[in-house]
Amino acid sequence: MKKLASLLIFLSYYQLSADITSTLTMRPLSTSPLFYTMNDYSKKQSFIEGLPFHVGMYDSAHIARNIILNSKTTLIFDQQGNGDLNPAWLNLMSSYSDAYYHSQVTFTPVQSQSGLFLHFYQQHKNFFVDIKTSIVNAVTQIKIEEYGTQNGSQPGITNALQAFTQPSWNYGKIGKPNQDVGLANIQILMGGSHQIARAVESFEVYMGNFIVIEAPAGSGEGSPWLFGAEIGTNHWGLGFGNEFLMSSDSGMKFMIGGNYRFLLPAVETRSFDLIGCGQWSRYLSVQNLYGLPTAPETLGLPGINFFTQPAEIKGHSQLNMYTRLEQQIGKVACELSFNFFYTAPETIGDIHEMIPGYGIYAITGPGGGTGGVTTASKARINQDTPILDPVGNPVELTSAMFDKASAAANSYTTNTLNFNAQRVEENYVYGFGASIEVAQSMGAISSWAVWAKFEYLFSNIDRN
Repeated sequence: MKKLASLLIFLSYYQLSADITSTLTMRPLSTSPLFYTMNDYSKKQSFIEGLPFHVGMYDSAHIARNIILNSKTTLIFDQQGNGDLNPAWLNLMSSYSDAYYHSQVTFTPVQSQSGLFLHFYQQHKNFFVDIKTSIVNAVTQIKIEEYGTQNGSQPGITNALQAFTQPSWNYGKIGKPNQDVGLANIQILMGGSHQIARAVESFEVYMGNFIVIEAPAGSGEGSPWLFGAEIGTNHWGLGFGNEFLMSSDSGMKFMIGGNYRFLLPAVETRSFDLIGCGQWSRYLSVQNLYGLPTAPETLGLPGINFFTQPAEIKGHSQLNMYTRLEQQIGKVACELSFNFFYTAPETIGDIHEMIPGYGIYAITGPGGGTGGVTTASKARINQDTPILDPVGNPVELTSAMFDKASAAANSYTTNTLNFNAQRVEENYVYGFGASIEVAQSMGAISSWAVWAKFEYLFSNIDRN
Protein backbone atom coordinates (compact mmCIF):
# COMPACT_ATOMS: atom_id res chain seq x y z
CA MET A 1 0.00 0.00 0.00
CA LYS A 2 1.30 3.40 -0.96
CA LYS A 3 -0.56 6.48 -1.92
CA LEU A 4 0.20 9.39 -4.15
CA ALA A 5 -0.06 12.35 -1.81
CA SER A 6 1.20 15.23 -3.87
CA LEU A 7 2.16 16.48 -7.26
CA LEU A 8 4.86 19.00 -6.45
CA ILE A 9 5.70 21.74 -8.94
CA PHE A 10 9.34 22.38 -8.26
CA LEU A 11 10.76 25.42 -9.96
CA SER A 12 14.37 25.31 -9.48
CA TYR A 13 16.26 28.44 -10.02
CA TYR A 14 13.77 31.22 -9.55
CA GLN A 15 13.99 33.70 -6.73
CA LEU A 16 14.69 37.27 -5.70
CA SER A 17 18.47 37.42 -5.94
CA ALA A 18 20.38 40.68 -6.24
CA ASP A 19 16.94 42.32 -6.18
CA ILE A 20 15.62 40.26 -9.09
CA THR A 21 16.26 36.94 -10.71
CA SER A 22 17.54 36.74 -14.25
CA THR A 23 17.35 33.04 -14.81
CA LEU A 24 15.69 32.26 -18.09
CA THR A 25 14.25 28.83 -17.46
CA MET A 26 11.40 28.26 -15.04
CA ARG A 27 11.40 24.47 -14.75
CA PRO A 28 7.88 23.52 -13.70
CA LEU A 29 8.48 19.95 -12.57
CA SER A 30 11.31 18.08 -10.93
CA THR A 31 11.91 15.02 -8.79
CA SER A 32 13.19 16.73 -5.68
CA PRO A 33 11.03 14.97 -4.59
CA LEU A 34 9.05 14.11 -7.69
CA PHE A 35 5.93 12.89 -5.92
CA TYR A 36 5.19 11.96 -2.34
CA THR A 37 4.12 8.44 -1.40
CA MET A 38 3.51 6.43 1.73
CA ASN A 39 5.18 3.03 1.73
CA ASP A 40 3.39 0.46 3.86
CA TYR A 41 6.27 -1.34 5.56
CA SER A 42 3.81 -3.72 7.24
CA LYS A 43 3.34 -5.51 3.90
CA LYS A 44 5.47 -7.13 1.23
CA GLN A 45 4.43 -5.38 -1.94
CA SER A 46 5.27 -5.26 -5.61
CA PHE A 47 3.37 -2.93 -7.93
CA ILE A 48 3.42 -0.61 -10.89
CA GLU A 49 1.17 2.41 -11.25
CA GLY A 50 0.34 5.23 -13.61
CA LEU A 51 -1.28 8.49 -12.59
CA PRO A 52 -2.55 11.01 -15.13
CA PHE A 53 -2.34 14.49 -13.58
CA HIS A 54 -2.92 18.16 -14.24
CA VAL A 55 -1.25 21.05 -12.41
CA GLY A 56 -2.01 24.75 -12.48
CA MET A 57 -0.68 27.79 -10.67
CA TYR A 58 -2.19 30.71 -8.81
CA ASP A 59 -0.92 34.05 -7.46
CA SER A 60 0.78 35.05 -10.72
CA ALA A 61 1.68 38.45 -9.23
CA HIS A 62 4.04 36.65 -6.83
CA ILE A 63 5.98 35.25 -9.78
CA ALA A 64 5.88 38.49 -11.75
CA ARG A 65 7.45 40.35 -8.83
CA ASN A 66 10.28 37.82 -8.87
CA ILE A 67 11.18 37.96 -12.57
CA ILE A 68 9.99 41.35 -13.85
CA LEU A 69 12.07 44.54 -13.61
CA ASN A 70 11.89 46.40 -10.28
CA SER A 71 9.74 43.56 -8.84
CA LYS A 72 6.68 45.06 -10.54
CA THR A 73 3.79 43.61 -12.49
CA THR A 74 3.38 46.73 -14.68
CA LEU A 75 6.25 48.69 -16.26
CA ILE A 76 6.30 52.15 -17.80
CA PHE A 77 7.98 52.13 -21.22
CA ASP A 78 9.25 55.64 -21.95
CA GLN A 79 11.58 56.54 -24.81
CA GLN A 80 12.70 59.76 -23.07
CA GLY A 81 14.05 57.97 -20.00
CA ASN A 82 11.18 58.80 -17.63
CA GLY A 83 9.95 55.27 -17.01
CA ASP A 84 11.08 51.85 -15.86
CA LEU A 85 12.42 50.84 -19.27
CA ASN A 86 13.51 52.79 -22.33
CA PRO A 87 12.16 50.70 -25.23
CA ALA A 88 14.84 52.08 -27.55
CA TRP A 89 17.18 49.50 -25.98
CA LEU A 90 14.89 46.90 -27.58
CA ASN A 91 14.88 48.79 -30.92
CA LEU A 92 11.29 49.77 -30.08
CA MET A 93 11.11 53.52 -30.74
CA SER A 94 9.19 56.24 -32.50
CA SER A 95 10.87 58.69 -34.86
CA TYR A 96 8.33 61.44 -34.08
CA SER A 97 9.67 64.05 -31.64
CA ASP A 98 6.15 65.05 -30.64
CA ALA A 99 5.05 61.45 -29.98
CA TYR A 100 7.93 59.43 -28.56
CA TYR A 101 7.11 55.89 -27.50
CA HIS A 102 5.28 55.75 -24.15
CA SER A 103 3.11 52.94 -22.79
CA GLN A 104 2.20 50.84 -19.76
CA VAL A 105 2.96 47.12 -20.04
CA THR A 106 1.51 44.53 -17.64
CA PHE A 107 3.14 41.10 -17.35
CA THR A 108 1.10 38.09 -16.17
CA PRO A 109 2.87 34.70 -15.86
CA VAL A 110 0.72 31.60 -16.38
CA GLN A 111 1.63 27.94 -16.54
CA SER A 112 0.02 24.54 -16.65
CA GLN A 113 1.25 21.01 -16.99
CA SER A 114 -0.21 17.61 -17.53
CA GLY A 115 1.24 14.19 -17.93
CA LEU A 116 1.59 10.67 -16.63
CA PHE A 117 3.38 9.82 -13.41
CA LEU A 118 5.06 6.39 -13.44
CA HIS A 119 5.97 4.49 -10.29
CA PHE A 120 7.48 1.05 -9.65
CA TYR A 121 7.95 -0.46 -6.18
CA GLN A 122 9.40 -3.83 -5.18
CA GLN A 123 10.05 -5.11 -1.67
CA HIS A 124 12.26 -8.17 -1.11
CA LYS A 125 11.96 -9.22 2.53
CA ASN A 126 13.55 -6.24 4.33
CA PHE A 127 14.96 -4.55 1.20
CA PHE A 128 12.99 -2.34 -1.19
CA VAL A 129 13.49 -0.45 -4.46
CA ASP A 130 11.31 2.53 -5.40
CA ILE A 131 11.57 4.21 -8.85
CA LYS A 132 9.59 7.27 -9.92
CA THR A 133 9.48 9.54 -12.96
CA SER A 134 6.87 11.14 -15.20
CA ILE A 135 6.20 12.17 -18.76
CA VAL A 136 5.26 15.84 -18.71
CA ASN A 137 3.73 18.33 -21.11
CA ALA A 138 4.43 21.83 -19.74
CA VAL A 139 3.08 25.10 -21.14
CA THR A 140 4.21 28.50 -19.85
CA GLN A 141 3.62 32.08 -20.90
CA ILE A 142 4.09 35.62 -19.65
CA LYS A 143 1.10 37.43 -21.09
CA ILE A 144 1.68 41.03 -22.19
CA GLU A 145 -1.04 43.70 -22.05
CA GLU A 146 0.04 47.11 -23.33
CA TYR A 147 -1.75 50.46 -23.20
CA GLY A 148 -0.32 53.58 -24.82
CA THR A 149 1.10 54.89 -28.07
CA GLN A 150 2.50 51.63 -29.53
CA ASN A 151 4.01 53.54 -32.46
CA GLY A 152 7.33 51.80 -32.95
CA SER A 153 8.85 52.69 -36.31
CA GLN A 154 11.17 49.73 -36.92
CA PRO A 155 9.85 47.05 -39.30
CA GLY A 156 8.17 44.32 -37.27
CA ILE A 157 8.87 46.04 -33.92
CA THR A 158 5.91 48.33 -33.33
CA ASN A 159 4.86 47.29 -29.78
CA ALA A 160 6.15 45.54 -26.66
CA LEU A 161 5.02 42.06 -27.71
CA GLN A 162 6.87 42.32 -31.02
CA ALA A 163 9.94 43.76 -29.29
CA PHE A 164 10.16 40.89 -26.79
CA THR A 165 9.61 38.24 -29.47
CA GLN A 166 11.75 39.68 -32.29
CA PRO A 167 13.44 36.97 -34.37
CA SER A 168 16.95 38.29 -33.68
CA TRP A 169 16.65 37.30 -30.00
CA ASN A 170 17.91 33.83 -29.16
CA TYR A 171 17.05 34.03 -25.45
CA GLY A 172 14.87 35.84 -22.97
CA LYS A 173 11.77 36.24 -25.11
CA ILE A 174 8.51 37.23 -23.43
CA GLY A 175 4.89 37.16 -24.51
CA LYS A 176 3.94 34.02 -26.42
CA PRO A 177 3.08 30.51 -25.16
CA ASN A 178 5.92 28.01 -25.16
CA GLN A 179 5.76 24.28 -24.63
CA ASP A 180 8.05 21.43 -23.71
CA VAL A 181 7.38 17.70 -23.54
CA GLY A 182 9.87 15.51 -21.77
CA LEU A 183 10.83 13.10 -19.04
CA ALA A 184 11.16 14.42 -15.50
CA ASN A 185 14.18 13.55 -13.40
CA ILE A 186 14.27 9.91 -12.30
CA GLN A 187 14.19 9.33 -8.56
CA ILE A 188 15.43 6.03 -7.10
CA LEU A 189 15.08 5.05 -3.44
CA MET A 190 16.83 1.91 -2.16
CA GLY A 191 16.78 0.80 1.43
CA GLY A 192 15.50 -1.48 4.13
CA SER A 193 12.70 -1.59 6.68
CA HIS A 194 11.97 -3.54 9.82
CA GLN A 195 9.58 -3.64 12.75
CA ILE A 196 10.96 -1.82 15.79
CA ALA A 197 8.09 -2.02 18.27
CA ARG A 198 4.72 -3.51 19.03
CA ALA A 199 3.15 -1.19 21.58
CA VAL A 200 -0.03 -3.17 22.09
CA GLU A 201 -1.58 -6.22 20.47
CA SER A 202 -3.02 -4.23 17.56
CA PHE A 203 -0.38 -1.51 17.11
CA GLU A 204 2.97 -1.87 15.30
CA VAL A 205 5.83 0.53 14.54
CA TYR A 206 8.12 0.18 11.51
CA MET A 207 11.20 2.09 10.45
CA GLY A 208 12.52 2.53 6.92
CA ASN A 209 15.96 3.80 5.94
CA PHE A 210 16.99 4.48 2.36
CA ILE A 211 19.41 6.19 0.04
CA VAL A 212 18.25 8.62 -2.64
CA ILE A 213 19.58 8.79 -6.19
CA GLU A 214 18.24 11.43 -8.55
CA ALA A 215 19.19 11.04 -12.22
CA PRO A 216 18.96 14.20 -14.35
CA ALA A 217 16.75 14.37 -17.42
CA GLY A 218 17.40 18.01 -18.41
CA SER A 219 18.90 18.90 -21.78
CA GLY A 220 21.29 21.55 -20.45
CA GLU A 221 20.15 24.09 -23.03
CA GLY A 222 18.72 27.36 -21.79
CA SER A 223 15.18 28.18 -22.80
CA PRO A 224 14.73 30.95 -25.36
CA TRP A 225 11.89 32.24 -23.19
CA LEU A 226 11.86 34.00 -19.85
CA PHE A 227 9.70 31.71 -17.70
CA GLY A 228 10.24 29.02 -20.31
CA ALA A 229 8.89 25.48 -20.18
CA GLU A 230 11.72 23.03 -19.64
CA ILE A 231 11.47 19.63 -18.00
CA GLY A 232 14.04 18.12 -15.67
CA THR A 233 17.34 19.49 -14.39
CA ASN A 234 21.01 18.77 -15.06
CA HIS A 235 21.94 17.91 -11.47
CA TRP A 236 22.63 14.43 -10.16
CA GLY A 237 21.32 14.13 -6.62
CA LEU A 238 22.59 11.87 -3.81
CA GLY A 239 21.07 11.64 -0.36
CA PHE A 240 19.35 9.61 2.33
CA GLY A 241 16.05 9.42 4.18
CA ASN A 242 14.27 7.94 7.17
CA GLU A 243 10.61 7.13 7.85
CA PHE A 244 8.59 5.85 10.81
CA LEU A 245 5.26 4.12 10.18
CA MET A 246 2.73 3.38 12.93
CA SER A 247 0.11 0.88 11.80
CA SER A 248 -2.95 -0.39 13.67
CA ASP A 249 -5.25 -3.31 13.00
CA SER A 250 -8.14 -0.84 12.80
CA GLY A 251 -6.82 0.41 9.45
CA MET A 252 -5.23 3.63 10.67
CA LYS A 253 -1.67 4.46 9.64
CA PHE A 254 0.50 7.40 10.58
CA MET A 255 3.89 8.22 9.05
CA ILE A 256 6.50 10.85 9.75
CA GLY A 257 9.70 11.12 7.76
CA GLY A 258 12.05 13.13 5.66
CA ASN A 259 14.87 12.96 3.18
CA TYR A 260 17.92 15.01 2.31
CA ARG A 261 19.81 15.17 -0.95
CA PHE A 262 22.81 17.06 -2.26
CA LEU A 263 22.58 18.20 -5.86
CA LEU A 264 25.98 17.84 -7.50
CA PRO A 265 27.49 20.68 -9.58
CA ALA A 266 26.21 20.96 -13.14
CA VAL A 267 26.48 23.27 -16.13
CA GLU A 268 23.35 25.13 -17.21
CA THR A 269 22.73 28.05 -19.54
CA ARG A 270 21.89 31.23 -17.62
CA SER A 271 21.36 34.90 -18.44
CA PHE A 272 23.30 37.55 -16.53
CA ASP A 273 22.88 41.21 -15.74
CA LEU A 274 26.02 43.36 -15.78
CA ILE A 275 27.83 44.56 -12.67
CA GLY A 276 26.97 48.21 -12.08
CA CYS A 277 24.23 48.32 -14.73
CA GLY A 278 21.25 47.20 -12.65
CA GLN A 279 18.29 44.93 -13.19
CA TRP A 280 17.47 43.72 -16.70
CA SER A 281 20.77 45.06 -18.05
CA ARG A 282 20.79 41.73 -19.90
CA TYR A 283 18.35 43.44 -22.28
CA LEU A 284 20.69 46.33 -23.12
CA SER A 285 21.81 46.61 -26.74
CA VAL A 286 25.41 45.97 -27.74
CA GLN A 287 27.56 46.96 -30.70
CA ASN A 288 30.70 45.70 -32.39
CA LEU A 289 33.76 47.74 -31.41
CA TYR A 290 35.37 47.36 -34.82
CA GLY A 291 35.80 50.71 -36.55
CA LEU A 292 35.03 52.93 -33.56
CA PRO A 293 34.94 55.93 -33.33
CA THR A 294 34.12 56.36 -37.04
CA ALA A 295 32.01 53.26 -37.70
CA PRO A 296 28.74 53.72 -39.61
CA GLU A 297 25.56 54.41 -37.67
CA THR A 298 23.72 51.22 -36.84
CA LEU A 299 21.00 49.79 -34.62
CA GLY A 300 22.06 47.99 -31.48
CA LEU A 301 22.32 44.21 -31.34
CA PRO A 302 20.39 42.23 -28.69
CA GLY A 303 22.63 42.00 -25.63
CA ILE A 304 20.61 39.03 -24.36
CA ASN A 305 22.33 36.88 -26.99
CA PHE A 306 25.75 37.77 -25.56
CA PHE A 307 24.92 37.82 -21.84
CA THR A 308 23.41 34.30 -21.90
CA GLN A 309 26.17 31.74 -21.40
CA PRO A 310 26.76 28.25 -19.97
CA ALA A 311 27.73 28.49 -16.31
CA GLU A 312 28.70 26.13 -13.51
CA ILE A 313 25.96 25.82 -10.91
CA LYS A 314 27.68 24.64 -7.75
CA GLY A 315 26.28 21.89 -5.58
CA HIS A 316 23.54 22.69 -3.09
CA SER A 317 21.17 20.92 -0.69
CA GLN A 318 17.49 20.00 -0.63
CA LEU A 319 15.36 18.93 2.32
CA ASN A 320 11.90 17.39 2.38
CA MET A 321 9.91 16.63 5.56
CA TYR A 322 6.44 15.17 5.69
CA THR A 323 3.72 13.59 7.77
CA ARG A 324 0.84 11.35 6.62
CA LEU A 325 -2.39 10.13 8.19
CA GLU A 326 -4.48 7.39 6.57
CA GLN A 327 -7.65 5.59 7.53
CA GLN A 328 -8.87 2.52 5.69
CA ILE A 329 -12.41 1.25 6.17
CA GLY A 330 -13.14 -1.88 4.23
CA LYS A 331 -11.73 -1.41 0.75
CA VAL A 332 -11.71 2.40 0.86
CA ALA A 333 -8.70 4.36 2.13
CA CYS A 334 -8.38 8.13 2.59
CA GLU A 335 -5.16 9.98 3.29
CA LEU A 336 -4.31 13.50 4.43
CA SER A 337 -0.70 14.67 4.37
CA PHE A 338 1.51 17.71 4.78
CA ASN A 339 4.89 18.32 3.12
CA PHE A 340 7.61 20.89 3.73
CA PHE A 341 10.16 21.39 0.94
CA TYR A 342 13.33 23.50 0.96
CA THR A 343 16.12 24.08 -1.55
CA ALA A 344 19.25 25.95 -0.47
CA PRO A 345 20.48 28.99 -2.44
CA GLU A 346 22.62 28.50 -5.52
CA THR A 347 26.08 29.86 -6.17
CA ILE A 348 27.62 30.19 -9.62
CA GLY A 349 31.20 29.30 -10.47
CA ASP A 350 32.90 29.61 -13.84
CA ILE A 351 31.07 31.24 -16.75
CA HIS A 352 31.77 30.56 -20.40
CA GLU A 353 33.40 33.58 -22.03
CA MET A 354 31.16 35.68 -24.26
CA ILE A 355 32.06 36.56 -27.85
CA PRO A 356 34.83 39.19 -27.71
CA GLY A 357 34.82 42.58 -29.39
CA TYR A 358 31.49 44.02 -28.20
CA GLY A 359 30.43 46.84 -25.88
CA ILE A 360 27.19 48.43 -24.72
CA TYR A 361 25.51 50.41 -27.48
CA ALA A 362 25.84 54.21 -27.27
CA ILE A 363 22.30 55.55 -26.97
CA THR A 364 22.48 59.36 -27.02
CA GLY A 365 18.86 60.47 -26.75
CA PRO A 366 15.20 59.62 -27.32
CA GLY A 367 15.87 59.10 -31.02
CA GLY A 368 17.58 55.86 -30.10
CA GLY A 369 21.21 56.84 -30.56
CA THR A 370 23.58 56.50 -33.46
CA GLY A 371 26.22 54.06 -32.26
CA GLY A 372 29.50 53.81 -34.11
CA VAL A 373 31.29 56.33 -31.86
CA THR A 374 31.97 54.79 -28.43
CA THR A 375 30.29 52.66 -25.77
CA ALA A 376 28.15 53.27 -22.66
CA SER A 377 29.52 50.72 -20.20
CA LYS A 378 27.46 51.96 -17.21
CA ALA A 379 24.13 52.32 -18.99
CA ARG A 380 20.87 51.26 -17.35
CA ILE A 381 17.77 49.91 -19.05
CA ASN A 382 15.63 52.99 -18.31
CA GLN A 383 18.11 55.62 -19.56
CA ASP A 384 17.95 57.58 -22.81
CA THR A 385 21.22 59.51 -22.35
CA PRO A 386 23.65 57.35 -20.36
CA ILE A 387 27.17 58.52 -19.65
CA LEU A 388 29.32 57.57 -22.64
CA ASP A 389 32.81 56.14 -22.40
CA PRO A 390 35.60 58.40 -23.73
CA VAL A 391 35.84 58.50 -27.51
CA GLY A 392 38.79 56.37 -28.51
CA ASN A 393 38.53 54.25 -25.33
CA PRO A 394 35.46 52.03 -25.72
CA VAL A 395 34.89 49.39 -23.04
CA GLU A 396 34.87 45.79 -24.23
CA LEU A 397 32.50 43.46 -22.41
CA THR A 398 33.70 40.18 -20.91
CA SER A 399 32.11 37.49 -18.77
CA ALA A 400 34.05 38.89 -15.79
CA MET A 401 31.56 41.79 -15.88
CA PHE A 402 28.59 39.46 -15.42
CA ASP A 403 26.73 39.72 -12.11
CA LYS A 404 26.72 36.11 -10.91
CA ALA A 405 24.14 36.81 -8.22
CA SER A 406 21.62 37.91 -10.86
CA ALA A 407 21.47 34.38 -12.28
CA ALA A 408 21.72 32.33 -9.07
CA ALA A 409 18.61 31.07 -7.36
CA ASN A 410 17.98 31.90 -3.74
CA SER A 411 16.22 29.53 -1.36
CA TYR A 412 13.04 27.83 -2.55
CA THR A 413 10.47 26.89 0.09
CA THR A 414 6.92 25.53 -0.11
CA ASN A 415 4.29 23.94 2.11
CA THR A 416 1.90 21.44 0.52
CA LEU A 417 -1.39 19.99 1.80
CA ASN A 418 -2.64 16.84 0.07
CA PHE A 419 -5.71 14.63 0.08
CA ASN A 420 -6.40 11.42 -1.79
CA ALA A 421 -8.92 8.61 -1.71
CA GLN A 422 -8.69 5.17 -3.26
CA ARG A 423 -10.32 1.77 -3.43
CA VAL A 424 -8.12 -1.27 -2.84
CA GLU A 425 -9.04 -4.50 -4.61
CA GLU A 426 -7.13 -7.78 -4.59
CA ASN A 427 -4.86 -7.02 -7.55
CA TYR A 428 -5.47 -3.38 -8.35
CA VAL A 429 -6.06 0.02 -6.79
CA TYR A 430 -7.80 3.06 -8.24
CA GLY A 431 -8.57 6.50 -6.85
CA PHE A 432 -8.09 10.24 -7.10
CA GLY A 433 -6.37 13.07 -5.25
CA ALA A 434 -5.71 16.78 -5.03
CA SER A 435 -3.13 19.08 -3.50
CA ILE A 436 -2.55 22.75 -2.81
CA GLU A 437 0.99 24.11 -2.57
CA VAL A 438 1.77 27.48 -0.99
CA ALA A 439 4.95 29.37 -1.83
CA GLN A 440 6.93 30.40 1.26
CA SER A 441 9.79 32.16 -0.56
CA MET A 442 9.98 34.70 -3.35
CA GLY A 443 11.25 32.21 -5.90
CA ALA A 444 8.63 29.50 -5.29
CA ILE A 445 5.36 29.02 -7.13
CA SER A 446 1.95 28.47 -5.55
CA SER A 447 0.11 25.67 -7.32
CA TRP A 448 -2.79 23.25 -7.25
CA ALA A 449 -2.93 19.72 -8.64
CA VAL A 450 -5.46 16.97 -9.35
CA TRP A 451 -4.82 13.39 -10.40
CA ALA A 452 -6.30 9.95 -10.90
CA LYS A 453 -4.63 6.72 -9.81
CA PHE A 454 -4.44 3.32 -11.49
CA GLU A 455 -2.24 0.68 -9.88
CA TYR A 456 -1.61 -3.00 -10.50
CA LEU A 457 -0.46 -5.12 -7.56
CA PHE A 458 1.83 -8.04 -8.34
CA SER A 459 1.87 -8.97 -4.65
CA ASN A 460 0.44 -7.52 -1.44
CA ILE A 461 0.80 -9.78 1.58
CA ASP A 462 1.11 -9.12 5.30
CA ARG A 463 4.67 -8.97 6.52
CA ASN A 464 4.10 -10.83 9.78
